[in-house]
Amino acid sequence: MRIASASFIGLVLATLVAATDAQAYTWWGPSPLIYNPSFETQYTGGLPRSWYRQATTGTISTALSGTTTNGIDGSYAMFVASGETNTGSVYTSIQTNGTGALSTTKQYWVQVFYAKSTLADPSVAVSYGPLATAQSLGTLNTSDFAALGGTSTYGFVNYAFTPTSALTNPHLNFTSVGAASTTARIDCVTIIQRDADEVVLMNPSFEGSSMLGDGTPRNGSRVGTIAGWTTTNSAGVVAINVSDSNTGIISDNGITNSYAAAFMDQNGEMSQTITGLTVGAHYQLSYLYNATSAATAHIEATIGDLIAQDADVTAVGGTNLYNTNTYEFTATAASMLLDFQQTAASARLLLDNISVKFLSGPSYHDGDANGDSWVDFTDLTTVLGSYNQSDKAWANGDFNADGWVDFTDLTTVLQYYNQSFGASASSRAVPEPSTLLLTVAGLVGLLAYAWRKRK
Repeated sequence: MRIASASFIGLVLATLVAATDAQAYTWWGPSPLIYNPSFETQYTGGLPRSWYRQATTGTISTALSGTTTNGIDGSYAMFVASGETNTGSVYTSIQTNGTGALSTTKQYWVQVFYAKSTLADPSVAVSYGPLATAQSLGTLNTSDFAALGGTSTYGFVNYAFTPTSALTNPHLNFTSVGAASTTARIDCVTIIQRDADEVVLMNPSFEGSSMLGDGTPRNGSRVGTIAGWTTTNSAGVVAINVSDSNTGIISDNGITNSYAAAFMDQNGEMSQTITGLTVGAHYQLSYLYNATSAATAHIEATIGDLIAQDADVTAVGGTNLYNTNTYEFTATAASMLLDFQQTAASARLLLDNISVKFLSGPSYHDGDANGDSWVDFTDLTTVLGSYNQSDKAWANGDFNADGWVDFTDLTTVLQYYNQSFGASASSRAVPEPSTLLLTVAGLVGLLAYAWRKRK
Protein backbone atom coordinates (compact mmCIF):
# COMPACT_ATOMS: atom_id res chain seq x y z
CA MET A 1 0.00 0.00 0.00
CA ARG A 2 1.50 3.36 -0.98
CA ILE A 3 1.03 5.81 1.85
CA ALA A 4 3.00 8.91 0.89
CA SER A 5 0.45 10.30 -1.57
CA ALA A 6 -0.78 13.86 -1.38
CA SER A 7 -4.34 12.70 -0.73
CA PHE A 8 -3.24 10.57 2.20
CA ILE A 9 -1.14 13.35 3.73
CA GLY A 10 -4.09 15.68 3.34
CA LEU A 11 -6.35 13.18 5.09
CA VAL A 12 -3.88 12.82 7.94
CA LEU A 13 -3.39 16.56 8.41
CA ALA A 14 -7.14 17.11 8.36
CA THR A 15 -7.87 14.52 11.03
CA LEU A 16 -5.00 14.71 13.53
CA VAL A 17 -6.11 14.51 17.15
CA ALA A 18 -3.75 14.70 20.13
CA ALA A 19 -3.52 11.36 21.93
CA THR A 20 -2.99 12.60 25.46
CA ASP A 21 -5.30 10.24 27.37
CA ALA A 22 -3.44 7.13 28.47
CA GLN A 23 -6.50 5.04 27.57
CA ALA A 24 -7.51 6.70 24.29
CA TYR A 25 -6.21 6.34 20.76
CA THR A 26 -6.39 8.07 17.41
CA TRP A 27 -6.99 6.10 14.25
CA TRP A 28 -4.48 7.76 11.96
CA GLY A 29 -4.87 6.10 8.61
CA PRO A 30 -7.41 5.14 5.94
CA SER A 31 -6.82 1.40 6.32
CA PRO A 32 -10.03 -0.60 7.02
CA LEU A 33 -10.32 -1.74 10.58
CA ILE A 34 -11.95 -4.45 12.69
CA TYR A 35 -12.55 -3.46 16.28
CA ASN A 36 -11.31 -5.80 18.99
CA PRO A 37 -9.75 -8.29 16.53
CA SER A 38 -8.18 -10.51 19.20
CA PHE A 39 -11.25 -10.53 21.49
CA GLU A 40 -9.44 -9.25 24.56
CA THR A 41 -11.43 -6.11 25.40
CA GLN A 42 -14.67 -5.28 27.21
CA TYR A 43 -16.95 -8.28 27.16
CA THR A 44 -20.69 -7.66 26.75
CA GLY A 45 -23.29 -10.40 27.16
CA GLY A 46 -20.71 -13.15 26.87
CA LEU A 47 -19.38 -11.77 23.59
CA PRO A 48 -16.29 -9.63 23.04
CA ARG A 49 -17.08 -5.98 22.55
CA SER A 50 -18.05 -4.99 18.97
CA TRP A 51 -19.08 -8.55 18.03
CA TYR A 52 -22.75 -9.58 17.79
CA ARG A 53 -24.84 -12.74 17.55
CA GLN A 54 -27.41 -13.51 14.91
CA ALA A 55 -29.44 -16.67 14.35
CA THR A 56 -29.35 -18.44 10.99
CA THR A 57 -31.71 -21.24 12.13
CA GLY A 58 -33.64 -21.41 15.36
CA THR A 59 -33.07 -18.73 17.98
CA ILE A 60 -30.06 -16.81 19.20
CA SER A 61 -28.34 -18.70 22.01
CA THR A 62 -25.41 -17.74 24.22
CA ALA A 63 -24.26 -21.35 23.88
CA LEU A 64 -23.63 -20.86 20.16
CA SER A 65 -21.10 -18.04 20.29
CA GLY A 66 -19.09 -16.12 22.83
CA THR A 67 -15.72 -15.71 24.49
CA THR A 68 -13.41 -18.62 25.22
CA THR A 69 -9.88 -19.00 26.56
CA ASN A 70 -6.56 -20.07 25.03
CA GLY A 71 -6.24 -17.48 22.28
CA ILE A 72 -3.27 -17.72 19.96
CA ASP A 73 -1.60 -14.57 21.27
CA GLY A 74 -3.58 -13.60 24.36
CA SER A 75 -5.94 -14.81 27.03
CA TYR A 76 -9.06 -15.07 24.91
CA ALA A 77 -10.53 -16.13 21.58
CA MET A 78 -14.08 -16.34 20.22
CA PHE A 79 -16.06 -19.54 19.68
CA VAL A 80 -18.73 -20.34 17.08
CA ALA A 81 -20.79 -23.51 17.57
CA SER A 82 -23.60 -25.60 16.06
CA GLY A 83 -26.48 -26.76 18.22
CA GLU A 84 -29.03 -29.52 17.72
CA THR A 85 -31.79 -27.26 16.35
CA ASN A 86 -30.16 -23.89 15.80
CA THR A 87 -26.99 -22.53 14.26
CA GLY A 88 -24.70 -19.83 15.59
CA SER A 89 -23.41 -16.85 13.63
CA VAL A 90 -21.44 -13.84 14.80
CA TYR A 91 -20.51 -10.68 12.94
CA THR A 92 -18.71 -7.38 13.31
CA SER A 93 -18.84 -4.16 11.33
CA ILE A 94 -15.79 -3.25 9.25
CA GLN A 95 -14.82 0.35 10.02
CA THR A 96 -13.67 2.60 7.18
CA ASN A 97 -12.73 5.79 9.07
CA GLY A 98 -14.99 8.07 7.07
CA THR A 99 -13.57 6.97 3.72
CA GLY A 100 -16.84 5.36 2.65
CA ALA A 101 -17.34 1.81 1.43
CA LEU A 102 -14.55 -0.61 0.66
CA SER A 103 -13.55 -0.15 -2.96
CA THR A 104 -14.99 -2.54 -5.54
CA THR A 105 -11.81 -2.10 -7.60
CA LYS A 106 -9.32 -3.06 -4.89
CA GLN A 107 -8.35 -6.38 -3.36
CA TYR A 108 -8.47 -7.01 0.38
CA TRP A 109 -7.19 -9.73 2.65
CA VAL A 110 -9.29 -11.15 5.46
CA GLN A 111 -7.00 -13.12 7.76
CA VAL A 112 -8.14 -15.55 10.45
CA PHE A 113 -6.37 -17.80 12.94
CA TYR A 114 -8.58 -20.75 13.91
CA ALA A 115 -8.71 -23.99 15.87
CA LYS A 116 -11.28 -26.48 17.09
CA SER A 117 -12.73 -26.70 20.58
CA THR A 118 -14.41 -30.12 20.20
CA LEU A 119 -13.18 -33.54 19.19
CA ALA A 120 -15.62 -33.47 16.28
CA ASP A 121 -14.53 -31.30 13.38
CA PRO A 122 -16.40 -27.99 13.00
CA SER A 123 -17.03 -26.08 9.80
CA VAL A 124 -17.45 -22.29 9.66
CA ALA A 125 -18.45 -20.17 6.67
CA VAL A 126 -16.78 -16.75 6.34
CA SER A 127 -18.63 -14.05 4.39
CA TYR A 128 -18.70 -10.31 3.73
CA GLY A 129 -21.81 -8.13 3.80
CA PRO A 130 -25.34 -8.55 5.21
CA LEU A 131 -25.75 -12.22 6.09
CA ALA A 132 -28.75 -12.81 3.82
CA THR A 133 -26.92 -11.57 0.72
CA ALA A 134 -23.32 -11.92 1.85
CA GLN A 135 -20.38 -12.46 -0.49
CA SER A 136 -18.78 -15.81 0.37
CA LEU A 137 -15.07 -15.68 1.18
CA GLY A 138 -14.55 -19.34 2.03
CA THR A 139 -15.11 -22.03 4.63
CA LEU A 140 -12.99 -23.13 7.54
CA ASN A 141 -13.85 -26.74 6.88
CA THR A 142 -13.50 -30.18 8.39
CA SER A 143 -10.24 -31.08 6.69
CA ASP A 144 -8.65 -27.79 7.73
CA PHE A 145 -9.52 -28.34 11.38
CA ALA A 146 -8.62 -32.02 11.33
CA ALA A 147 -5.08 -31.13 10.19
CA LEU A 148 -4.39 -29.02 13.28
CA GLY A 149 -3.47 -31.93 15.50
CA GLY A 150 -5.19 -30.74 18.66
CA THR A 151 -7.77 -28.43 20.15
CA SER A 152 -5.23 -25.79 21.20
CA THR A 153 -3.25 -25.58 17.96
CA TYR A 154 -4.12 -22.81 15.53
CA GLY A 155 -4.15 -22.78 11.76
CA PHE A 156 -4.13 -19.73 9.50
CA VAL A 157 -6.13 -18.76 6.44
CA ASN A 158 -5.96 -15.74 4.15
CA TYR A 159 -8.98 -14.87 2.00
CA ALA A 160 -8.18 -12.52 -0.88
CA PHE A 161 -11.31 -10.87 -2.27
CA THR A 162 -12.61 -7.84 -4.13
CA PRO A 163 -15.98 -6.55 -2.87
CA THR A 164 -18.74 -7.15 -5.40
CA SER A 165 -20.76 -4.21 -4.11
CA ALA A 166 -20.09 -0.96 -2.27
CA LEU A 167 -21.35 -1.27 1.31
CA THR A 168 -21.05 1.68 3.67
CA ASN A 169 -21.49 -0.50 6.78
CA PRO A 170 -20.16 -3.89 5.73
CA HIS A 171 -20.23 -6.91 8.02
CA LEU A 172 -17.76 -9.75 8.39
CA ASN A 173 -19.65 -12.92 9.31
CA PHE A 174 -18.65 -16.25 10.84
CA THR A 175 -21.44 -18.82 10.56
CA SER A 176 -21.30 -22.38 11.83
CA VAL A 177 -22.31 -24.79 9.05
CA GLY A 178 -20.91 -27.98 10.58
CA ALA A 179 -22.49 -30.90 12.35
CA ALA A 180 -24.31 -30.45 15.65
CA SER A 181 -22.22 -30.10 18.80
CA THR A 182 -19.11 -28.88 16.99
CA THR A 183 -17.29 -25.74 18.03
CA ALA A 184 -14.62 -23.66 16.33
CA ARG A 185 -12.25 -21.24 18.03
CA ILE A 186 -11.35 -18.03 16.15
CA ASP A 187 -8.74 -15.39 16.95
CA CYS A 188 -6.79 -12.43 15.52
CA VAL A 189 -9.21 -11.48 12.74
CA THR A 190 -8.13 -8.62 10.51
CA ILE A 191 -8.80 -7.01 7.13
CA ILE A 192 -6.21 -5.10 5.11
CA GLN A 193 -5.97 -3.79 1.57
CA ARG A 194 -3.37 -5.69 -0.45
CA ASP A 195 -2.74 -5.87 -4.19
CA ALA A 196 -2.83 -9.06 -6.24
CA ASP A 197 0.96 -9.03 -6.74
CA GLU A 198 1.73 -9.21 -3.01
CA VAL A 199 2.93 -12.38 -1.31
CA VAL A 200 0.79 -13.46 1.64
CA LEU A 201 2.27 -12.55 5.02
CA MET A 202 0.56 -13.37 8.30
CA ASN A 203 -0.55 -10.32 10.28
CA PRO A 204 1.67 -7.94 8.27
CA SER A 205 0.40 -4.72 9.84
CA PHE A 206 -0.16 -6.17 13.33
CA GLU A 207 -3.78 -5.08 13.83
CA GLY A 208 -4.75 -8.74 14.34
CA SER A 209 -2.81 -8.81 17.61
CA SER A 210 -3.85 -5.40 18.87
CA MET A 211 -6.06 -4.93 21.91
CA LEU A 212 -7.92 -1.84 20.76
CA GLY A 213 -11.69 -1.65 20.43
CA ASP A 214 -14.32 0.97 19.92
CA GLY A 215 -14.90 3.37 22.79
CA THR A 216 -12.30 3.10 25.54
CA PRO A 217 -9.80 0.26 25.11
CA ARG A 218 -8.78 -1.87 28.07
CA ASN A 219 -5.14 -1.88 26.93
CA GLY A 220 -3.31 -0.49 23.96
CA SER A 221 -0.41 -2.90 23.81
CA ARG A 222 0.77 -6.44 24.37
CA VAL A 223 4.23 -7.82 25.13
CA GLY A 224 5.65 -11.11 23.94
CA THR A 225 3.25 -12.52 21.36
CA ILE A 226 2.39 -11.45 17.82
CA ALA A 227 0.14 -13.79 15.83
CA GLY A 228 1.99 -15.18 12.82
CA TRP A 229 5.41 -14.03 14.07
CA THR A 230 8.07 -15.67 16.22
CA THR A 231 9.32 -13.20 18.82
CA THR A 232 12.39 -13.21 21.06
CA ASN A 233 13.04 -11.09 24.13
CA SER A 234 11.03 -7.87 24.40
CA ALA A 235 8.74 -7.54 21.38
CA GLY A 236 5.03 -7.03 20.89
CA VAL A 237 2.32 -4.75 19.51
CA VAL A 238 1.66 -1.14 20.46
CA ALA A 239 -0.95 1.43 19.46
CA ILE A 240 0.26 4.32 17.30
CA ASN A 241 0.98 7.41 19.39
CA VAL A 242 -0.57 6.01 22.57
CA SER A 243 0.88 5.91 26.06
CA ASP A 244 -0.51 2.81 27.77
CA SER A 245 -0.38 3.25 31.53
CA ASN A 246 -1.26 -0.42 32.13
CA THR A 247 1.82 -1.85 30.46
CA GLY A 248 4.18 1.12 30.18
CA ILE A 249 4.54 0.50 26.44
CA ILE A 250 4.56 3.65 24.38
CA SER A 251 4.75 4.73 20.76
CA ASP A 252 5.33 8.44 21.24
CA ASN A 253 5.85 9.84 17.75
CA GLY A 254 5.12 9.34 14.08
CA ILE A 255 2.12 7.97 12.19
CA THR A 256 1.45 5.19 9.68
CA ASN A 257 -1.57 4.15 7.63
CA SER A 258 -2.94 2.06 10.50
CA TYR A 259 -3.38 2.27 14.25
CA ALA A 260 -1.02 -0.43 15.53
CA ALA A 261 2.64 -1.24 15.06
CA ALA A 262 5.11 -3.85 16.28
CA PHE A 263 7.85 -2.87 18.70
CA MET A 264 11.20 -4.37 19.66
CA ASP A 265 13.36 -3.31 22.59
CA GLN A 266 17.04 -4.11 23.10
CA ASN A 267 17.86 -7.51 21.54
CA GLY A 268 14.23 -7.90 20.54
CA GLU A 269 13.65 -10.00 17.44
CA MET A 270 10.69 -11.03 15.30
CA SER A 271 10.61 -13.34 12.29
CA GLN A 272 8.29 -15.11 9.89
CA THR A 273 8.97 -17.66 7.16
CA ILE A 274 7.72 -16.34 3.82
CA THR A 275 6.37 -19.14 1.63
CA GLY A 276 5.15 -19.37 -1.96
CA LEU A 277 8.18 -17.73 -3.54
CA THR A 278 9.47 -18.70 -6.98
CA VAL A 279 13.18 -19.43 -7.08
CA GLY A 280 14.87 -16.90 -9.34
CA ALA A 281 11.91 -14.51 -9.33
CA HIS A 282 12.38 -10.91 -8.25
CA TYR A 283 10.53 -9.35 -5.28
CA GLN A 284 10.41 -6.13 -3.32
CA LEU A 285 10.37 -6.12 0.47
CA SER A 286 9.04 -2.91 2.01
CA TYR A 287 8.11 -1.77 5.51
CA LEU A 288 7.67 1.31 7.67
CA TYR A 289 10.01 1.88 10.59
CA ASN A 290 10.64 4.40 13.36
CA ALA A 291 12.13 4.73 16.84
CA THR A 292 10.71 6.16 20.02
CA SER A 293 12.21 9.45 21.13
CA ALA A 294 14.15 8.09 24.13
CA ALA A 295 17.16 6.76 22.20
CA THR A 296 18.52 5.89 18.76
CA ALA A 297 17.52 2.37 17.75
CA HIS A 298 19.36 0.04 15.39
CA ILE A 299 17.59 -2.18 12.87
CA GLU A 300 18.96 -5.33 11.27
CA ALA A 301 16.60 -6.71 8.63
CA THR A 302 17.34 -9.83 6.58
CA ILE A 303 15.51 -12.00 4.06
CA GLY A 304 17.20 -15.37 3.86
CA ASP A 305 20.93 -14.59 3.90
CA LEU A 306 20.42 -11.20 2.24
CA ILE A 307 20.77 -7.99 4.25
CA ALA A 308 17.84 -5.66 3.61
CA GLN A 309 18.88 -3.01 6.13
CA ASP A 310 21.51 -2.47 8.82
CA ALA A 311 21.21 1.07 10.15
CA ASP A 312 20.64 3.38 13.08
CA VAL A 313 17.08 4.69 13.43
CA THR A 314 16.10 8.00 15.01
CA ALA A 315 12.58 9.17 15.81
CA VAL A 316 10.73 10.87 12.95
CA GLY A 317 9.09 13.13 15.54
CA GLY A 318 5.63 14.57 16.03
CA THR A 319 3.06 13.42 13.50
CA ASN A 320 5.51 12.80 10.66
CA LEU A 321 5.16 9.64 8.62
CA TYR A 322 7.29 6.67 9.56
CA ASN A 323 10.36 6.04 7.40
CA THR A 324 10.01 3.61 4.48
CA ASN A 325 12.59 1.03 3.46
CA THR A 326 12.38 -0.95 0.22
CA TYR A 327 14.72 -3.73 -0.83
CA GLU A 328 14.64 -5.71 -4.06
CA PHE A 329 15.83 -9.29 -3.93
CA THR A 330 15.89 -12.49 -5.92
CA ALA A 331 14.35 -15.53 -4.24
CA THR A 332 16.92 -18.24 -3.62
CA ALA A 333 14.37 -20.70 -2.22
CA ALA A 334 10.61 -21.25 -2.20
CA SER A 335 10.60 -20.32 1.50
CA MET A 336 12.80 -17.63 3.06
CA LEU A 337 13.03 -16.35 6.62
CA LEU A 338 12.19 -12.67 7.10
CA ASP A 339 13.87 -11.45 10.28
CA PHE A 340 14.01 -8.12 12.15
CA GLN A 341 16.23 -7.30 15.13
CA GLN A 342 16.74 -4.22 17.32
CA THR A 343 20.24 -4.24 18.81
CA ALA A 344 20.73 -0.81 20.42
CA ALA A 345 20.73 -0.44 24.19
CA SER A 346 17.78 1.28 25.89
CA ALA A 347 16.02 1.88 22.56
CA ARG A 348 12.72 0.87 20.98
CA LEU A 349 12.19 0.13 17.28
CA LEU A 350 8.74 0.40 15.68
CA LEU A 351 7.65 -1.51 12.54
CA ASP A 352 4.48 -1.47 10.45
CA ASN A 353 2.92 -2.42 7.11
CA ILE A 354 5.37 -5.12 6.01
CA SER A 355 4.96 -6.18 2.40
CA VAL A 356 6.62 -8.53 -0.10
CA LYS A 357 5.61 -7.73 -3.68
CA PHE A 358 6.27 -9.80 -6.80
CA LEU A 359 8.17 -7.80 -9.43
CA SER A 360 9.08 -10.22 -12.23
CA GLY A 361 9.80 -13.84 -12.96
CA PRO A 362 13.25 -15.41 -13.12
CA SER A 363 15.63 -13.71 -15.56
CA TYR A 364 18.06 -16.44 -16.53
CA HIS A 365 21.51 -15.63 -17.80
CA ASP A 366 23.84 -18.07 -19.53
CA GLY A 367 25.52 -20.17 -16.86
CA ASP A 368 22.92 -19.41 -14.17
CA ALA A 369 21.33 -22.83 -13.70
CA ASN A 370 19.19 -21.98 -10.66
CA GLY A 371 18.04 -18.54 -11.80
CA ASP A 372 19.30 -16.68 -8.73
CA SER A 373 21.00 -14.04 -10.92
CA TRP A 374 24.49 -15.33 -10.06
CA VAL A 375 26.80 -17.66 -11.93
CA ASP A 376 28.60 -19.22 -9.00
CA PHE A 377 29.76 -22.37 -7.27
CA THR A 378 26.23 -23.78 -7.12
CA ASP A 379 25.88 -23.56 -10.90
CA LEU A 380 29.31 -25.10 -11.42
CA THR A 381 28.49 -28.10 -9.24
CA THR A 382 25.15 -28.48 -11.05
CA VAL A 383 26.96 -28.77 -14.38
CA LEU A 384 29.53 -31.18 -12.97
CA GLY A 385 26.78 -33.30 -11.46
CA SER A 386 25.05 -33.68 -14.83
CA TYR A 387 28.17 -33.68 -17.01
CA ASN A 388 28.10 -35.88 -20.12
CA GLN A 389 24.42 -36.79 -19.53
CA SER A 390 21.57 -36.43 -22.01
CA ASP A 391 17.90 -35.44 -21.69
CA LYS A 392 18.79 -32.54 -19.43
CA ALA A 393 17.24 -29.08 -19.07
CA TRP A 394 18.49 -25.60 -18.17
CA ALA A 395 18.18 -26.33 -14.44
CA ASN A 396 20.58 -29.26 -14.93
CA GLY A 397 23.16 -27.16 -16.79
CA ASP A 398 22.13 -27.54 -20.43
CA PHE A 399 22.48 -23.87 -21.41
CA ASN A 400 22.42 -24.29 -25.20
CA ALA A 401 19.33 -26.57 -25.20
CA ASP A 402 20.98 -29.36 -27.18
CA GLY A 403 19.82 -31.98 -24.66
CA TRP A 404 23.31 -32.60 -23.33
CA VAL A 405 25.36 -31.19 -20.46
CA ASP A 406 28.79 -31.14 -21.99
CA PHE A 407 32.00 -29.18 -22.50
CA THR A 408 30.15 -26.28 -24.12
CA ASP A 409 27.95 -25.82 -21.05
CA LEU A 410 30.95 -26.12 -18.76
CA THR A 411 32.81 -23.37 -20.58
CA THR A 412 29.69 -21.18 -20.33
CA VAL A 413 29.78 -21.43 -16.53
CA LEU A 414 33.50 -20.68 -16.47
CA GLN A 415 33.07 -17.70 -18.79
CA TYR A 416 30.62 -15.97 -16.46
CA TYR A 417 31.80 -17.43 -13.16
CA ASN A 418 31.32 -15.25 -10.04
CA GLN A 419 29.33 -12.61 -11.92
CA SER A 420 25.94 -11.20 -10.92
CA PHE A 421 23.18 -10.28 -13.35
CA GLY A 422 20.36 -9.55 -10.89
CA ALA A 423 18.79 -6.46 -9.38
CA SER A 424 20.06 -7.12 -5.86
CA ALA A 425 23.71 -8.21 -5.92
CA SER A 426 25.12 -9.40 -2.62
CA SER A 427 28.28 -11.12 -1.55
CA ARG A 428 28.28 -14.88 -2.05
CA ALA A 429 29.48 -17.53 0.33
CA VAL A 430 32.95 -18.84 -0.62
CA PRO A 431 33.19 -22.64 -0.64
CA GLU A 432 35.45 -24.35 1.88
CA PRO A 433 38.94 -24.92 0.41
CA SER A 434 38.54 -28.70 0.59
CA THR A 435 35.24 -28.56 -1.29
CA LEU A 436 36.64 -26.22 -3.88
CA LEU A 437 39.75 -28.40 -4.29
CA LEU A 438 37.66 -31.50 -4.94
CA THR A 439 35.53 -29.64 -7.44
CA VAL A 440 38.56 -28.24 -9.25
CA ALA A 441 40.10 -31.72 -9.33
CA GLY A 442 36.92 -33.02 -10.93
CA LEU A 443 36.95 -30.12 -13.34
CA VAL A 444 40.55 -30.88 -14.37
CA GLY A 445 39.56 -34.47 -14.98
CA LEU A 446 36.64 -33.39 -17.16
CA LEU A 447 38.87 -31.02 -19.12
CA ALA A 448 41.38 -33.83 -19.67
CA TYR A 449 38.58 -36.11 -20.78
CA ALA A 450 37.27 -33.48 -23.18
CA TRP A 451 40.79 -32.94 -24.57
CA ARG A 452 41.21 -36.67 -25.22
CA LYS A 453 37.83 -36.77 -26.96
CA ARG A 454 38.88 -33.94 -29.25
CA LYS A 455 42.17 -35.71 -30.06
